[in-house]
Order: sequence, then C-alpha cells, then structure tokens
Amino acid sequence: MKKTAIPTLFFALILLLSACGSQNETPAAQDYVQLADLDITQCVSAVTYKGLSTEKGDAALTDAEFETGLNNFLTVQASDVQVTDRAVKDGDTVSLSYEATDGNKVITDFWQDNAELTIGSGSTFPEFENVLVGKSCGEDFTVNVTLPESVSKDYGGKAVTVMVQIDYIVEKDVPKLTDDFVKTLDVCDCKTVDEFKTAYRAYLQKSKEAYMESTYKSDLWDKVMATAELTNTGVSYVDSFCRQKQDECISAAENAGAPLDDFAVSKGYDDGAALLAAVKESAEKQARTTVVMYYIAKAEGLSYTDDEYYDAVDIYAYYLGYDSTADMINALGVESIKQTVGDSLIYDKVQTLVADIAA
Repeated sequence: MKKTAIPTLFFALILLLSACGSQNETPAAQDYVQLADLDITQCVSAVTYKGLSTEKGDAALTDAEFETGLNNFLTVQASDVQVTDRAVKDGDTVSLSYEATDGNKVITDFWQDNAELTIGSGSTFPEFENVLVGKSCGEDFTVNVTLPESVSKDYGGKAVTVMVQIDYIVEKDVPKLTDDFVKTLDVCDCKTVDEFKTAYRAYLQKSKEAYMESTYKSDLWDKVMATAELTNTGVSYVDSFCRQKQDECISAAENAGAPLDDFAVSKGYDDGAALLAAVKESAEKQARTTVVMYYIAKAEGLSYTDDEYYDAVDIYAYYLGYDSTADMINALGVESIKQTVGDSLIYDKVQTLVADIAA
C-alpha cells in the first residue's frame, strides 16, 4: 500500500493558528518576545518527564476492524449513479434547481441551478429539505416556506414561494471486490482478491500501530505538561505569543477590509471576541508546549539532522497540497517553514524520548 505521512499534533496546532493569517500580517510596530532571544534553561522552573506511565492500547487489528476498513475502502471507490425511478427519501442526495420569489421578485439569497443537496444535512434549512421528501424526479413544483434569517437578512422570517425542479437522485454504486477490480487499483500491485486482502490488512495493521503509538505518546505528553511550571520569563513569552497571534487576526481582518466581527463569522465564529478567545487558547497551548519541549531538548541534547529537516519539508509540502516543495516555500516563506518544521521535529523527538524512558 502507498505510504501517507501524518503530521504531528504540534504541526496541526500550528495550522489552527494560521487560520487568521501569516506572520507577515503582524503589525510591525509591536515588540514581541522572541523565544530565540531567551535562555531556554531559565524559562521553566519545574517539569517531570522521566519515568511517567500511562496505559498503552492494544494495537492488534481485529477481524471486525479489517472488515470495516475494507468496506470503507470500497465505498470510497464507489461511482455516482443517477436514479430517477423512485421518490426522494430522507438522507438522499438529489440534484435540483430552485428559486425563491416574493411576488415577481427573485430572491437572490436563495436559489441554485443544478446543485446537489443531501436531505437532512442542514445545508439549506429543515423546512425546505423536509418538503422535498416524497417528491418525484423530473417533477416541477412550488412550495411556500419561511426563510430563516441565516439564509436571508432581507427576507428572514418572511413567507416566500420556492419553485423547485428535482432532476435525479444520486446513489453510490459500490464496486464488488473481484480479481478484475483489484487489477484496476493503483494503490498496490496485487492481481487477486487474496493478495489485496493480505496487503490491505498489513496496511491497516501498520496504521493502527501508528495511531496507538501516537495516542500513547500524546497521553504521556499531557502528563508532562500537567507538571510543567514556567518562570516569569517563560510566562512573558507565552503572553507575548498570544498577543501576537491575536494581533495577526486583527491585522488580517483589516487587510481583508472587513470588520473583525464579520471576519470572525467567515472563519466560523460567532463574533470577533469569540475568535480572539479561541486564538488565545490555542496560542497559549502552543507557546507553553514550545517552551517545555525546547527546555527538555536542551537538557537532553536533542536535535535534528539536515536530512531529517529536508525530508520533513517535503512531507509537509505534500500534506498541504502543494505541487512541489518550491511552491510551498514561495507561498509561505523560508523562515516560516524553518520554524514550523523545526518545531515539529523537536516535538517528535521529545515525545519519543519521553515514551522511551517511561515507566
């Protein structure tokens, strides 16, 4: 099976904090504390990372897990089939067109042409989706519904008429696992069902082992962080980092020409205060983790090689969806990548050390 690199939790946390914008959007006038300028040995007053213990889960793949994984794999390979000979049911995905009107005026907030909608998903609103159940494909009809304010600010709470045409229902045609199907797969060089099952079971087994090991290390690290106490110097860095990340969000909103509340809503938050609170929470966790991991790395003489660094850069370029490492460097900048990848490598090494010397 093809190998897929999984980034560390620390890298995932960094990605969460990048939602507001890049470091280039930080207001230049601010004077933030840089960890590189501090003596890391003076940032932590106490931390326990040796001899910790936590339960390690069973990494053996069960037959039930294998069957579930195999079924999921086949489902992913399924192709869409257009069905027109039955009525729409709850949970169906349908292709349809609809247009809301107020008298002779089209309401542009609620119309779609040849769009796909899954009934019950809430992607529109329940009242509209519910009236589609029982309708036939190819049928043109009108319904009267009340548009919620989340759909239309101008017509929220008002009764409107919606003209609807359902074209077809989308069903999944899940392939059967046969020798001929196996030969079409590019994930392995298997020729028979038995060969594929053997290879896929091995892949799932390795995946579960990696997941259980990652969970074990993460649980141990949570215990490390629970014992960590920072000095005033360490706390000053954490506070500065939180302020920096919040300032980046504010700056990103300004660069987008949007009020902070509107910018926050576009990111999935209720308002600007909720966004800044979430950013502070994530930033504080990342900053504390950074201080403690570099403190332990310094104490234990941990570092990474150039080869490890460049391999990790290639992995992250792939994970982030760039066509090449060069494209990622051009988009994010060399210094940003050095910091992110370097932190992630040190985090991995510190986590591995803590696991190796666990009780």
